Amino acid sequence: MNEHPLHNPAIPVGVDELQDDVHAVNREIDRIASALHVDLENHEQVHRIIAGQFPVEKHHGEHLELLRGLLFLRGRIRQRRLEAGLPDGPSPLAESIYAKLHAHHDSQ
Repeated sequence: MNEHPLHNPAIPVGVDELQDDVHAVNREIDRIASALHVDLENHEQVHRIIAGQFPVEKHHGEHLELLRGLLFLRGRIRQRRLEAGLPDGPSPLAESIYAKLHAHHDSQ
């Protein structure tokens, strides 16, 4: 039996539902970045967030960690979709950000 790499029988999710989830992650990344005044097109700034080296005020720390986690989640979703032969679709992140996420993940 040839199973789809993203398929988990315990979680019956179709491609449409998966796309809705990806869209929700994208929206949340945009929302939190906007609230923190993070420019997702500023690669240096996003790279510092990925590396955990972004100085923030104390009350923004949790939101910054949430944004960082969502960036890693989005990178992993993209990687899994590409491995499965699926298009990634719209994303708030540039290709260089995905490369940085992948490099950071590999160094862990």
